[in-house]
Amino acid sequence: MFCSWVGCLISSSYSTQRIVPLPESSLDKSTAPPSGDWAAMPNDHMTKRVLIADDSSLMRRSVRGILESQTDIEVCGEAQDGLDVISKASELNPDLIILDLSMPRMHGLEAGHILKEMMPAVPLVLFTAHREVLRESDVIRSGVSAIVSKTEGTDVLLKAVQNLCRARPTSS
Repeated sequence: MFCSWVGCLISSSYSTQRIVPLPESSLDKSTAPPSGDWAAMPNDHMTKRVLIADDSSLMRRSVRGILESQTDIEVCGEAQDGLDVISKASELNPDLIILDLSMPRMHGLEAGHILKEMMPAVPLVLFTAHREVLRESDVIRSGVSAIVSKTEGTDVLLKAVQNLCRARPTSS
């Protein structure tokens, strides 16, 4: 599946899936800033607000730490389950949401589907240890923009977040 507004390729084989940046010429220019150059914009306009949803407080702290080490990313909130992330997303208006698949009260794909209806332009990253149980049709239906396996680590997650944030203007 190709997500032109995100600038990534999501392969249909989840066991070997990687986020693959696409050439600039492949991107949908309708979401790019008028200058086409994020680096030329002042830093206060570049800060992307990210909401993290994971039932593990240790994982949320780890993801928060790696994201906040970046000058252009702000973690605007954390959620511990699917219902909590829907509530906080509505309240916080993030630029990107990271979802765990296996969460209490509502799993990540179900929450993703609701979030996409609420906020269709907000990219969703599924950060999961259970990639092998995912069906492509479920992932597409949920509106997830990218999947990163927790076994790949937070560096791969950070790269996915940066790529997706680069493709979407900051919400104000």
